[in-house]
Amino acid sequence: MSVEQLREAVSARKALLGSRSVLRAVRMGSVKSVIIATNCPAPVAADIQKYAKMAGITVEQFDGTGKQLGTLCGKPFSIAVAAIRG
Repeated sequence: MSVEQLREAVSARKALLGSRSVLRAVRMGSVKSVIIATNCPAPVAADIQKYAKMAGITVEQFDGTGKQLGTLCGKPFSIAVAAIRG
């Protein structure tokens, strides 16, 4: 997933931000792609990767911190996990 695709999804309100809402959506299978920041807590990342693998959802590692992911999404706060709805 490219940076532009993520920005478009955020502006079109097709992105989920935050570990709790992303994990809930992954469990339901309602997302097509998940992006995890490099400094995401290990238990959170492991849970998301486990459920995403069971649901066949792609998981990508963002090459940056949660603060950088938040800035990329146009938010003034850190984001550990983001997802694109299907």
